[in-house]
Amino acid sequence: MRRAVVLLTLPLLLACHRRLPPVEVSLLWQRDYLYIAPADVNGDSTDEFVTVSYNGVIDRMGSDMRTSGKTKWIDRGAFASRSVAGESKEAGMWYTHVRHDSLFLFSSRAGRDLLVTCGYDSLPPAGWDGAASGVTLLDIDNDGRLDAIVNFGSGYDARPRGMCAIDYAAGGTIWTYLTGPNIDEPPTFTDIDHDGQTEILFGSLAQRNGNVANGTADDSTYVFLLDCRGRPRWVRRIGRYSSIAHAAFASSSDGRPGRVVVYETGSEEENRPGDSAFILDCRTGEVLARRQCGKYTSCGTTATGAGGRTRLILGGSDDTLRVLDDSLRTVRSTGISDGVRQVIAGSFSGRGQDELAVLTNNGRLLLLDTLLRLRAVESCSTTAISVTLQRVRYAGKDRLLVLDSDGDKLTWLLYDFSPKPLLRQSVPLGVTVSLCIMLLLAFGAVIVVLRYRQTRDTRTLVRSLTGQAGVVEIDHRGRVRHANPKGHELLKLAGASESAVLAGVLAPLGGPARPGAEPRELPLSLSTGQTLLVRATPVKSGTVLTLEDISAVEYLKRVSTWVPVAQKLAHDIKNPLTAISLTLQRVEKAAGPESQRYFDSMKEDIDRLKKMADGFMRLTKLEPPKLVPTDLNEVVRQCAGKFEGVKPPGVELRYDMAEDLPSAPLDPDQIAVACSNIIENAISAMGDVGRLVIRTSFIVGEGKVVVSMSDTGKGIPERYLAKVFEPYFTLKAGGTGLGMALTKRIIEDHKSTIRIESKEGVGTTVTIELPVAGTGSA
Repeated sequence: MRRAVVLLTLPLLLACHRRLPPVEVSLLWQRDYLYIAPADVNGDSTDEFVTVSYNGVIDRMGSDMRTSGKTKWIDRGAFASRSVAGESKEAGMWYTHVRHDSLFLFSSRAGRDLLVTCGYDSLPPAGWDGAASGVTLLDIDNDGRLDAIVNFGSGYDARPRGMCAIDYAAGGTIWTYLTGPNIDEPPTFTDIDHDGQTEILFGSLAQRNGNVANGTADDSTYVFLLDCRGRPRWVRRIGRYSSIAHAAFASSSDGRPGRVVVYETGSEEENRPGDSAFILDCRTGEVLARRQCGKYTSCGTTATGAGGRTRLILGGSDDTLRVLDDSLRTVRSTGISDGVRQVIAGSFSGRGQDELAVLTNNGRLLLLDTLLRLRAVESCSTTAISVTLQRVRYAGKDRLLVLDSDGDKLTWLLYDFSPKPLLRQSVPLGVTVSLCIMLLLAFGAVIVVLRYRQTRDTRTLVRSLTGQAGVVEIDHRGRVRHANPKGHELLKLAGASESAVLAGVLAPLGGPARPGAEPRELPLSLSTGQTLLVRATPVKSGTVLTLEDISAVEYLKRVSTWVPVAQKLAHDIKNPLTAISLTLQRVEKAAGPESQRYFDSMKEDIDRLKKMADGFMRLTKLEPPKLVPTDLNEVVRQCAGKFEGVKPPGVELRYDMAEDLPSAPLDPDQIAVACSNIIENAISAMGDVGRLVIRTSFIVGEGKVVVSMSDTGKGIPERYLAKVFEPYFTLKAGGTGLGMALTKRIIEDHKSTIRIESKEGVGTTVTIELPVAGTGSA
């Protein structure tokens, strides 16, 4: 049946898997600004925007591009086209600007400009043509103070280029690292080798303006890894002029150390052989793998695929989009007819998984998953050659910010992706009909399976249920269909067999239960003196009867009714016996020796009656045990030791105690009483010669400590084993019949079990199991 359901629903699942829900793309706004930076200012996982206008106004806008009223203005002449700005909850607002050929970072926390670097004007036109390409705020050196990591570079003026760290609040340069080529922003900040220190990973672009610094020249591209103090861990040369090296860190999915993924983008100048992708060892910078996909790479990004694996996404000059794994093997590829201009990864439709936003050369905006399955297509109004894509966080997903740069004109566009409503989705008629048929078949199969399972579970319960309750399933005519072993036993006691109609059993309940009737129950007294509690529950196939022997419960109810009377009676008997014993002692002194035997007989009877009254009062007045963690070995040794001096010489006591026995929560005095009763009966049963073995052990899987006492006495006849724990039953001459009843009461009050095994002529073993877990008063 389960296989049938799977076969029916499998086509439906495959159809749903192949056809991802379509996504709508909408343009939220389009603005002309010198600079726009997403910034989560409020810490609510939704980005606001810091904008820089052409007239030198810096403003913070909401996600809908409405001004928040937090506005700053500075001289437009201090800005260059690559000036950057931002804001955060911890750092406030900041921006970079160039003044007198020097680069400054304005810090709202410090309330002033912080010097980043002095420019070097080496070529016309006049004035240093450098600027900051990126700013990252974090505590880079783990000293508890916020630092600003600023990437700076230059155009025709060859230097300075590189990166520096500045104390954001107090000002002052912490360190500076100069590079020959310009830095490809943004860098990656991560603890690559898991030593608690942050490393800085970044690539570069080759402009060939003649700049050289720290062993690197700007006619080549490099990948750099710096430590948190700006010192190079390693530098790896990648390519040459007219190319850019992009670097990212990729964690491994197979337990291997993380790797650095590098890919080149560039042009065909000077007959470059093409662009390649690299895998570098993150510890040494050694090239582990290299591969060329197509000839030139137009763009790329990294994404997280299925199972958390890092994927490298490359758009090629051959109009192909490829997905590579962390060994540079192609796992997916697809042709893009109008070429790939830009690609970026993000959770754009809110599925919680990385998706790819792809911009084509003809201005189409595509949304694909990491398996390159198409989810959305939109015409994007970008015409310029230079286009930059950036993610913007919004309510648990990403939006897409597009910078369309055409000369001095900068246009910013924000796109949103959302699942298309079901009613607006176009589904082929054949697919719709097929899905409806499969849904109806699956629904019918589920109903059949549920009905089958209901009947099967009832039968399984009846067949397998064990213990004190008997379970019997009968049909609507009152005939037995199934019964567990206990049910068979109790049916025989009730005078009904499997082939007989249960009219006598069900008559007090009004006959077999009908569907829709409420469950019923009633005590049923049998001619054997036992009492059964019969519960009838209606089911589809008839009635399920639960038969439970409550004879012991009924007996305890009767006993509990008489306990106060019995306690008073025992007390009233004990007091006169004390007076009679004292009077008898006086009469004994006055009588002659010839009457001594009569006095001895009377004293024995009085002692026996007093002992019986004491035992009964102890049985009825037993207090709840006071549980404390106790060493069972110590209790048993002390208890058995009291019999060493009074036992017959021919009786041997042996001990087999488990070492490292865990403490158990018990009442030491009450357990000592229980063990004493068992040991006393064992010695009495052995007479003058025998052996009593006392063992302790620990059942690891059940969490129980066990003590067993095995004697070599005459044993107990099988017909009497069920009565051993009943009050006033005894096989010992002069016994009261209360010792084992008191023992059972003590063990049950400890929420523990006691059992007795005996074979006539061989001996008897009494076993007590006490749970280890739990402390406190019962």
